[in-house]
Amino acid sequence: MRLQNLLVIFVIIALPVIIILSIFVNYQIDTARLKASYASKLIDATYDTVAAFQLNTNNNTYSSVADSLMEDIEASSNIFVKSLASNLGVAGASESQIMTYVPALLYTLYDGYYIYTPVRQADGTFVHDIKPYVYYTKTYTNGSKTLTINFSLDNYVAVYYDNGNWYESRAGYLETKTDDPRADGTEYKGCNITDADAINYYKEAYAFTKWFNDTVLRDFGTTTEAYSKLYINENNSPLQGTSSSFNDEKIDVIEKSINNNLFQAMNIYGKEVGMDFRAPILNGEDWDKIFNNICVISFMQGIPVGTSIFNDYAIITSTDNSMYVDENTLYFTGSEDGDQKYHRIGCTELKGTITGHNRAEFKIKQLEEDGEIKYTYPNPASACYFCMVRASSASLPTSQEEASWYSNLSERKKRETAYYTALGKQKYKLVKISDYINVNEGNNIEQNIANDKVEK
Repeated sequence: MRLQNLLVIFVIIALPVIIILSIFVNYQIDTARLKASYASKLIDATYDTVAAFQLNTNNNTYSSVADSLMEDIEASSNIFVKSLASNLGVAGASESQIMTYVPALLYTLYDGYYIYTPVRQADGTFVHDIKPYVYYTKTYTNGSKTLTINFSLDNYVAVYYDNGNWYESRAGYLETKTDDPRADGTEYKGCNITDADAINYYKEAYAFTKWFNDTVLRDFGTTTEAYSKLYINENNSPLQGTSSSFNDEKIDVIEKSINNNLFQAMNIYGKEVGMDFRAPILNGEDWDKIFNNICVISFMQGIPVGTSIFNDYAIITSTDNSMYVDENTLYFTGSEDGDQKYHRIGCTELKGTITGHNRAEFKIKQLEEDGEIKYTYPNPASACYFCMVRASSASLPTSQEEASWYSNLSERKKRETAYYTALGKQKYKLVKISDYINVNEGNNIEQNIANDKVEK
């Protein structure tokens, strides 16, 4: 009788509970699967956006000009809308409905960023639009003196200094070797530089750094925060990827600017439409991507998914753009490479006379001739499988164990010279949006800097 009672209890109480729990677990599994599907589609759409951005800027001679750059941004953001809608299986009028859940699309670029976010129209509706460009900027004050610095991903800065009695502005590259006696640019870190563009880069960087240290920072005040954090010397390198107070300050400026403006854009839109949009807390890996690459970050929030809400973001780096130069954008060819390969600077297969190139030279390029679209490779060399796969060959080694040739001083100096020459040459050739403030150009760089001073 007791067994029958237990069976009755099991059928009446336990079995329904088991069935409900089973349904709930399956429902949660479906929810997790749907969330993963949304996340995958968001990543795919962001990849398409970056690809479109790279294609537009690499084939646009004027991509460094603000208006033209915004057109490239707008075109790639349209690709994001189309790609996301297509991935989610909607099109046409439903695209605007999907974009309701996209509070922001963030483009972190060389010296600032764009935010593509919904903007209220006169009729009360919202339309995604690109907000004005925001520079990575910080302003320092000391009494009547004001110093504004526009940072970039590398060692390029734009400087606006108001002394109270005179005003001066200049943009250029900062270099650690400010005490180099070869200020004519023909020597850098013990390497003999012979390329004209590279010489100009190091010569102008030397003069600009000297002006920044001695004319601006010393005048601003040697006991100020700006001087302690930004004065360039051997112990405070402005070069990308180095540990220094200058780079710590730059990183802090970039992070705070992005966080504040992104939070404001998403929060304002969320309040207007009655949704809880919030800028997520990016992790350390995400910030490393932003500090060292041009990136696109997409945000999708507020989509009801089962028993929860889908809130996620995708960050994709641009690995093939012509907007700035770092060691990952430099490839090298050797005169003894019979197979016509291009390498990274640390590759043991790189032999003979070494010549540096921007990797864009080895990428397919779109050209239009007589109304016909054609594709060509500026440089026909092909990739060296050995060093393109092994990341350890990407940089100049720091110990003998990293490369068999490193103990050979002449070989090491040859590679260092090729590397610093290529880096200086490619940086010198880039056109920056803030170049417009350098009104005086010519051979006497120090005199040009002095001429920029305007008495108030």
